[in-house]
Amino acid sequence: MFEHICPPVQPAFDNLARLLKTGGFAVFSTPWELRGDTVEPFPNLSDWQLVNLRSGYVPVNRTAGAQLEIFENLTFHDGPGSILEMRVFSKSGLLANCERAGFADAGIGPDYPPFGIIWDKWSRGRN
Repeated sequence: MFEHICPPVQPAFDNLARLLKTGGFAVFSTPWELRGDTVEPFPNLSDWQLVNLRSGYVPVNRTAGAQLEIFENLTFHDGPGSILEMRVFSKSGLLANCERAGFADAGIGPDYPPFGIIWDKWSRGRN
């Protein structure tokens, strides 16, 4: 879910924390990688839209500084032109976003088979 929010993403984490009652908690899932930094392919989105060319969809953006940007090699969830992936979190980046928002005990959760949450090597990011 957080991978689809337009940049900057930190306000989404901040607002989630703000909506919770004292002592409340949030559970969500989002893709992340174990190593490296969070990848933000569109960090300067300002005035943008998704354009469907004959060759496929491309986001066209005019930055706050009036520079025109066009992006290719996109990742869509649920098919082309549907839900654009705005970033790929790193584990450390995702936890840092949570901590900046005030989540005191942010972490990657344990298995919970009754709800179908079963982490294996690829989904949990272990070696």
